[in-house]
Amino acid sequence: MAVLRVDAPSLYRGLIAGDGRAGLIVSVLAGVSTLVLVWRRRFALARGTTALAVAAIVAGWALGQRPVFLPGLTVAQAAAPRATLIAVVVAVLVGAVILFPSLALLLRLVLRGGFDPGRQPDAPARRPVAPLRRSRLLARSAGACLLAGFGLLTVADAGWAHTIGIIALFGFAALGFLAVAPADLAAELADVDDA
Repeated sequence: MAVLRVDAPSLYRGLIAGDGRAGLIVSVLAGVSTLVLVWRRRFALARGTTALAVAAIVAGWALGQRPVFLPGLTVAQAAAPRATLIAVVVAVLVGAVILFPSLALLLRLVLRGGFDPGRQPDAPARRPVAPLRRSRLLARSAGACLLAGFGLLTVADAGWAHTIGIIALFGFAALGFLAVAPADLAAELADVDDA
């Protein structure tokens, strides 16, 4: 923070006294929580607080610079044309359709020890029906959140619609992860929630 005060005084003021203060506070609290959780050997929760610390400081940086991100340009002036933004969103979604199934397969192989050449493959375990239904419901809910988020961010012009669209995309990420997570990981996450 001392270097930031000398190098970028306007950003420092934005983070300390301006709009970015909330992001900075959340980042510091999440960072301290991460250290406590690692000390207590609660590594699953520590991953989440680490991600929160990084996301909060990035959000604080953006809010600290608001409304001027580039010298002499506001966000509205620096934004790309609407057609370009729609093309970028479509390209990201097409990339996600190609990438997410392969990442899910990779995650399942790694968690089952599929890359160990000396290990004999396990007999395929039959999944109980209830977790399979739960997984399908989560996958459908993730798809609904993706469609809602994409639609609200690209079609609607209201600020409230964009806010709901962003929340829906975060819901897509969370529900999508839970839908493809192996049963062992889902049980571990459920145990953490119960604690």
